[in-house]
Amino acid sequence: MIRVLMICAVLLVTVSPSVQAGSGTLTNCTYTDLLNLINSGGTIQFGCSGQIDFPSEIVITADTTLDASGQNVTLMATSSRLFWVTPGVTLTVRGLTLTATPGYGIEGGAVYNEGTLRLEQATIFDSFAEWGGGIYNEGGTVSIHNSTLDSNDAEDGGGLNNNGGQVDIVNSTLSNNHCVGFGGAISNGGTARITNSTFTHNLCVFAGGGAIHNGGTMDVTNTSFANNGAEGGSINNTGTLSMTNCSMFQDWAIGVAVIRNAGTVTITNCTITIDQVETSVGIIYYQEAGSSTFRNTTIIGGPDRENCAIRGGTIDAKGNNQSSDNTCPDFRPLKK
Repeated sequence: MIRVLMICAVLLVTVSPSVQAGSGTLTNCTYTDLLNLINSGGTIQFGCSGQIDFPSEIVITADTTLDASGQNVTLMATSSRLFWVTPGVTLTVRGLTLTATPGYGIEGGAVYNEGTLRLEQATIFDSFAEWGGGIYNEGGTVSIHNSTLDSNDAEDGGGLNNNGGQVDIVNSTLSNNHCVGFGGAISNGGTARITNSTFTHNLCVFAGGGAIHNGGTMDVTNTSFANNGAEGGSINNTGTLSMTNCSMFQDWAIGVAVIRNAGTVTITNCTITIDQVETSVGIIYYQEAGSSTFRNTTIIGGPDRENCAIRGGTIDAKGNNQSSDNTCPDFRPLKK
């Protein structure tokens, strides 16, 4: 993708990773005072609450921790990103709310990451960019722990777009994120691991993956999905996807399926349910190509709808699976 460079809007921080890390306390919540502390890197403790308006993006070139624990602080930008994290550098964001709307032609609404980005008890809210409404990860590492991505928008990857990097999401909530193309909450083209998290009310309008579009490698464990939708499924997979100990409750949909697969999927100890009254979705599990493996999984659908449609590829479902109808190959009838 061609990155639109807004030279006049980018503020370069001229500190290299080799500079001795500094530290300080932000007592006045202004952009200038924050920038002065960021210039030295290190840990910045917020001793104030309020909203800090960013006139331009800050490029992070030294390891930096922004810690607003115990305060109520929002970092906001309306014409640029908030942060650009450069390769080899770590930015830790703790206890802050980030919101930014740089708009079309931009990768990463709030943060563009080429290094390491850590969100801890943080929120990215109401951010917008063409790719990665909240975060765009360009080959870097992103960890999201005990945090929230909410109400972010993009062409692809409303909450997060991972392009060839690594993503780790733990104990977090991704909700109300939207896209036009792929991945209402997440579009993954790298490696991602999601644990003990929740996806709710994420939407993709035209293509696939209201909650997740996976074109890379993704492991999802102990995670719940509810009320996510897209033309191409709540989860759209063209890569390698593993789901273990997960639940999906889809009481509405605008597409053909809850899960749409054209890659490799393994689903273990999961329950996938469609509301039997208020849904228009036709199929719960739809496979165009690729392969699927099911173990100890239950699929429950509404009347006059198919639970499974295997149009191509292979399916291995000989591991104690149950279905409320007879459309899923080798599934046993659901015990009532």
